[in-house]
Amino acid sequence: VPQALALEQSTVKKALLNSWQMAVKRFWQVLLFLIILSAVNYALVWIGSGIADLLVDDLLGIIALAIFWAISLAFAGIAMPLYYAEKKLGKNV
Repeated sequence: VPQALALEQSTVKKALLNSWQMAVKRFWQVLLFLIILSAVNYALVWIGSGIADLLVDDLLGIIALAIFWAISLAFAGIAMPLYYAEKKLGKNV
């Protein structure tokens, strides 16, 4: 829905309807995308957690985990709108 609101500049009701229609038509594809996205995000946070455990200083560990968490959020924040734009607008995005 946020992608539909931003890319199409539509109302909330229309964005909900458009997102629902797109997701229903491509249920398995959307589900697979979300599973892969979740796995990548989990792996990034897991790596950050592992690095944080290796560090002696707790503050450095928290900073390392925060950096990997931020990378994970940025990845999801970029991947989801690109996926929506590709499916909605075509392969040329």
